Amino acid sequence: MLTAVSSNYYYVEVTQDGVGCDTAISDVFSVEVVPDPIIDNQAIATQEVCQNASLQDLIVSVSGGVTASNFEYQWYSNTNNLNSGGTSIAGANTDTYTPDNTNTGTLYYYVVVKQTESGCQVISATSEVTITPGPSIATQPVGSDICLDGAATTLEVVTQNGVGTPTYQWYSNINNSTSGGTY
Repeated sequence: MLTAVSSNYYYVEVTQDGVGCDTAISDVFSVEVVPDPIIDNQAIATQEVCQNASLQDLIVSVSGGVTASNFEYQWYSNTNNLNSGGTSIAGANTDTYTPDNTNTGTLYYYVVVKQTESGCQVISATSEVTITPGPSIATQPVGSDICLDGAATTLEVVTQNGVGTPTYQWYSNINNSTSGGTY
């Protein structure tokens, strides 16, 4: 077993025990032990966006291995934060992958990079992608009738889902409509 980066040369001699047989000697051949490929830049580690929002591409850059050989990529998704045992993603075979943004939940993505010529491979770290439902109003404000110069009840809403800290902008309107109001 070769354990260090090196050039190694081999040949073989073949002899037979028959009378008058010469020894046959093979040509010299070399075995180059090259460094394993490495992932120079891992894909973005964590993303959380609302459903159907744009995600950043997952991109890796790889070097090393057999320099004359091309890298082969296969991206995987996994429900666990592991870079093994995932499900291969059909057609995801370049250094860049854009995760699906339509299904809510958390998936972990990783890529296996191989060089078939040498049998070398490297596996990336996982990238966590969480897709949350878009924001919605869980509790609507309750309107009321008040007398002229009477005290109005406070209008409140409760939101759910979404990503980040919500900001609020209240509007008033002379029409029963959610458009055309003023703030």
